[in-house]
Amino acid sequence: MQSLPINANVFFEECNQIPIVHTNDIGFDADDYWAQYLIARTERLFSVVTTLYKPDEKAAISRTFIRNLHENGLIPGDPSKIDQLCERVFQGAGHYEEPAWDEDTKRKQFQERYPRWPINIFGDPGAPNDPKTYKCVYPYQLEAFREEKLQLAAGSQLQSFIELLQDIDHQVIITATGPLTSEAELLRQVPDLMKEKVKAIFMMNGTFLNPPRMGYNGVLNLKDTETVLNSGIPCIIVPSEICTKFNFPLETVEKLRNEELGPFGKKMMNVLMNWELHRARKKNPDQDPSELKISAPILADPLTAIIAIHPEWIDTMRPVRYQFDDSDPTIHMLHPDAKSLVRVVDDPESGVFEVRSLKNPEAIQSTLEKLIIELFPKAARDMSSPNTKNSSRM
Repeated sequence: MQSLPINANVFFEECNQIPIVHTNDIGFDADDYWAQYLIARTERLFSVVTTLYKPDEKAAISRTFIRNLHENGLIPGDPSKIDQLCERVFQGAGHYEEPAWDEDTKRKQFQERYPRWPINIFGDPGAPNDPKTYKCVYPYQLEAFREEKLQLAAGSQLQSFIELLQDIDHQVIITATGPLTSEAELLRQVPDLMKEKVKAIFMMNGTFLNPPRMGYNGVLNLKDTETVLNSGIPCIIVPSEICTKFNFPLETVEKLRNEELGPFGKKMMNVLMNWELHRARKKNPDQDPSELKISAPILADPLTAIIAIHPEWIDTMRPVRYQFDDSDPTIHMLHPDAKSLVRVVDDPESGVFEVRSLKNPEAIQSTLEKLIIELFPKAARDMSSPNTKNSSRM
């Protein structure tokens, strides 16, 4: 197994040329869609594996979304190439039914904080499942979604993904923007194949200041997280401290609500609105959508995708070894370990390093803003206005 030194230029140059397997929990949040779009438009997207709740539905969502992007001219490729890509979208390991959550654990708190309903961005809005709480519309009401789901076999398709890995003569990198359930199951089934074919895993997970906390993706199944981090495959973690520095400026979001958006931009705005309305109606079931105060979305998943696409933008990483505290699944201990293959893209404000953790954070923010402009073409003047620039320090 190749070591991952702090000066990882050669390693990252190799990663920069490698096809990407995107593992996601796509469904309710705008940044899930933006991350998949970012990877797909580079033509490096090789496969998608879904996880978390109802991964079969999420696989159908991912397939439908890829076709929707192509039909709207947002990703390149002839139709046959898109068909081949969609055939490499697999439902991975996850929960096919809602779990029986233990009220006495931190996981219940996560369940209450994060809704899990897939969102309709593919066609007419349809009617909410429940007008009182406005739980987001399930996209299986749409013909395109039904057609995709019918082509998915029952249960996990990890065996098909294993066969795909066996057939290819190149390595891949994984971008993990959801829980590590599928990666862990693959490591249990075919550890040698995973170590041979997976160059690195880029993931978004956790905070690393005081105290360190495992993020939502990590805490849902702590054993799976440990399996991946102890696998011997280089793991590059994009922590929350980095993600919170990059967001969709709130002023732009507010102005876009009054814009005459194109069909795709309108759907993405609906994703943002549905999420915020869900949160607001947990406090006030009668919340009027027209009076909704929405927050600036943090672009955690797209940021992780950008760093995986451009790993050469990483300047500083901290090699760490994890120690999990069984008494509290959201807490972990971090120990410096120069031999560890788990690296955290370090926060420059932590004081650990004098240099910045990202070589050009302005370029990353610019890339995210260009992405937003592509999705919302009429937002260009908002993004260029001095009053709407992101005030977060890079």
